[in-house]
Amino acid sequence: MSKRVGIIVAMRKEFDALFAGTEFVGCDFAKGRTKRNIPYVAMISGIGKVNAAVMAYKLWKEYDCNSILSFGWAGGSDYTVHVGDVIVGDEYMYYDVNCGSPNAIGQVQGHPETYPSDYEEWRFLDGMKHGLIASGDTFVETELMAGAITQSLYPDHCPLALDMESAAIAQVCERRQVGFTSVRVISDNPLSGERTYNMFWEQKDKTLSELFRKFLDMD
Repeated sequence: MSKRVGIIVAMRKEFDALFAGTEFVGCDFAKGRTKRNIPYVAMISGIGKVNAAVMAYKLWKEYDCNSILSFGWAGGSDYTVHVGDVIVGDEYMYYDVNCGSPNAIGQVQGHPETYPSDYEEWRFLDGMKHGLIASGDTFVETELMAGAITQSLYPDHCPLALDMESAAIAQVCERRQVGFTSVRVISDNPLSGERTYNMFWEQKDKTLSELFRKFLDMD
């Protein structure tokens, strides 16, 4: 089966950062082909787990995508992570799910604790960190909030980044046997006092555009 990639971004500003300098800036939809002639379709999902899950299903069902890639920004949740770092998820989980015993914190009953990542193409690219990305429907903006989340998951799971979409996309992909990778640029890290989210995107960060070019150029 030939590869067809669906690309999900949550927000307009992420989409425009991804496609900076192209005719797709200001659009809700983009399509094209990579250097290897792999077709892709990119769409804006909206913020949050439900929006992300709906878009993942749409790309699988309506556009016949058998691989999904999500780009965006995320908050750091480890002291080794700093603003501007690129995190490639090697697994995904929820931080705001509790289905009760015997399920683990973050585990949806009947599903694994963490969802797998199809990140092999990104593994050996320079300057990227690989680790767990945890998702929930909360914008984490204080050290107290970030610390409470990481403590609730520790020691079994230690996320490098927190976002609001990746685990939901991963859950849909796991159910439909679709490969999924989330690539996140750290915009802030409350644990280390780097509360730079608004400043970060107002400066029109170029990292997302550079990451998209890497995807297009992969051999």
